[in-house]
Amino acid sequence: GQPGNSKGVKQQGQAQQKQQQQPQQQQQSPAPNAVTGNLAALQQQMQILLANPMLLAMQQALFFQQQQQQLQQLQQLQQQTPNPTATATATANPNPNASASAQGAAPEGGAPVEVQKRQISYWTQEEKDTFMTTFKQHGRDWQKLVERIPGKTVNQIKTFYQNYKQKLGLDQIDPQS
Repeated sequence: GQPGNSKGVKQQGQAQQKQQQQPQQQQQSPAPNAVTGNLAALQQQMQILLANPMLLAMQQALFFQQQQQQLQQLQQLQQQTPNPTATATATANPNPNASASAQGAAPEGGAPVEVQKRQISYWTQEEKDTFMTTFKQHGRDWQKLVERIPGKTVNQIKTFYQNYKQKLGLDQIDPQS
């Protein structure tokens, strides 16, 4: 080979190493004006990335790794955070005829009234099967149904009945008891 070419290749390799280190340094300590950004610098970085497929692949891998880490952190937070019944301070009711307590106004000398938000509760197949078995035996004996389906309230069971009575033919079932 020619000595001039190997020196040029060596310098090019050093320049690529510097370019690879620069994005990492920029991510560690972003400039104060990083939000607005410098269009010329971004264009230059894009040209470097496009000219060097290996560097582009490394940037993509780094980005993917960061996304994976953020996803894992979110999943860990969700697992660590208990899911208590959500409550929210009620806001004023747009209905002017509603009473003060229904509007969420503070009782005399007290804090605003807190209203529980609805919590969505899906029915498992086992709960549906238990409902059907119990309903066939006892009909609309809501208390029996509540006893047999733990975790469901009378209102949830009545709502299930109303939503599914035609689809499941519940209004045609004659209880055996």
